[in-house]
Amino acid sequence: MIGHTESFKKLKKEQQRILDFTVLVCYSVPNLKKSIKGFKENIPNYENLAKPDYFKETTDINRLESLSGKYKENLSKYTLLSAFSFFESYFRDVVEELIQFHGGKDEFIETVKNRHQNLLQNQNPAVLESKRKLNEPLKTKNWQRYQKHIEILDKEPSYRYPSELLATYGLKYFIESVSGNGFKSVMIPEILEYGLGFDLSEKVNQHPDIVDKNLKETFDIMRDLRNSIGHGNSNSIGFEKVMDLIRFLRHFSLKIDEHLATHFFVLERSK
Repeated sequence: MIGHTESFKKLKKEQQRILDFTVLVCYSVPNLKKSIKGFKENIPNYENLAKPDYFKETTDINRLESLSGKYKENLSKYTLLSAFSFFESYFRDVVEELIQFHGGKDEFIETVKNRHQNLLQNQNPAVLESKRKLNEPLKTKNWQRYQKHIEILDKEPSYRYPSELLATYGLKYFIESVSGNGFKSVMIPEILEYGLGFDLSEKVNQHPDIVDKNLKETFDIMRDLRNSIGHGNSNSIGFEKVMDLIRFLRHFSLKIDEHLATHFFVLERSK
């Protein structure tokens, strides 16, 4: 039984590494500021700053001090960028994992197509009769009669409504949309809601700027911030808000993975 996908386990590790690094920076920079202050004021034991890894030691203490003054703003932006990028990769990875679980793209699509073809070719007489009664343009005066036959079809396990018979094409389009070069993160909420039946109405945020936003709205806000940062147009987001967005993304990915594991990682192929 699948508890969580391999894609989620990988994402969870990266999410924790982002938080660990954020904590490390939040300890390191205040200590650096303390060291700079001690160095400038000639306090004993602060005669030398720790040498940096990978970079030449600088004698320009004022530049270090200037850089440290903006660390919260920069840490906020780059933490958000990293977290969103890892989530975006997770979504594509988990869809690929789902496809492979069902035997690969061709096998997955062929399974659904064959099932629908078999159902169409082997419908019982009661289904055929009810279908004939519904095989006309809608007439309001006949609504009760329609309902009677719709209920008959609802109870017939082998019957598939026209919308359900489009599932083969929908699956093909779903796979091509997520796996193809045209995939963009803006597509994720629509795929979740209309393709995977995922409820996006939950509200989980704590920060006052986004406390009233549901999962879809929060994701869109985060995506817009990511795009703004990527284009160099972002204003200061605020560290507390970013951390709430990180918590949101962890919750969002967990709920998505549980939904997929419960409803979609279910064997249905014949070989």
